[in-house]
Amino acid sequence: TGDIVITQHDQLLCRLHDQLGWRATLIDHLDEAISEITQEIASRLLPFEQQITLLTSITGVSLITAQVIIAETGGDMSRFPTSGHLCAWAGVAPAAMSRLARKDPLVPARDLRGYAGLSSKLAGLRHIPRTATIPSSIPA
Repeated sequence: TGDIVITQHDQLLCRLHDQLGWRATLIDHLDEAISEITQEIASRLLPFEQQITLLTSITGVSLITAQVIIAETGGDMSRFPTSGHLCAWAGVAPAAMSRLARKDPLVPARDLRGYAGLSSKLAGLRHIPRTATIPSSIPA
């Protein structure tokens, strides 16, 4: 006789629709923020384009890894006389036996866990001969 029956299923769908509405808006805002930050990173790294190109030419070094290396080092590789020094700085080189190392040999030189696998990606640098030098005269 024209009565509208709202079932539990209908109520569930209404609740989900309301929840998805604000979540979709939140996702849109987060996408915009990520896009803005990505553009800012790209603009700040423009002066280091050549260094990033060289770093990404290393097997296993992605664009993001190269960006993190530039951000952490300021693009100045002159402080690392060899690739072994860079590996030690990144915490992927075998630790020298010191008093601390004997107590806890698993203590890395730097904690790079927050850098999306940077340590494991830089581990490939260990295979570069110890006599290899990292160019420090790359124009910015």
